[in-house]
Amino acid sequence: MKGNMNNKIIDIANELLKNDIGFYDYELECFIEDFIEMGEETDFQELLYVLQYIANDGYNMEGFEIYEVPHPNVYIFFNNIKFSYLIPVSFEGFQL
Repeated sequence: MKGNMNNKIIDIANELLKNDIGFYDYELECFIEDFIEMGEETDFQELLYVLQYIANDGYNMEGFEIYEVPHPNVYIFFNNIKFSYLIPVSFEGFQL
């Protein structure tokens, strides 16, 4: 089961990377590489918590990009096709 969840997280990160317009591509590439190598001990814990929340929820991230990170615990995602936002918040592993 954990392997399936890790695959979902990688799939979401790859989708975000594919849709990135150049602001967060380096962070996403580093996250993917680090997560594959280190698993949940990644250096990108807040991003991991947010992506775990999205993966657990089963939210369809097709077309979304990271739009803004106004705070280390807040990621704003935007879908340019659907013109919709998704704003999950993470506090040390507790998602809201």
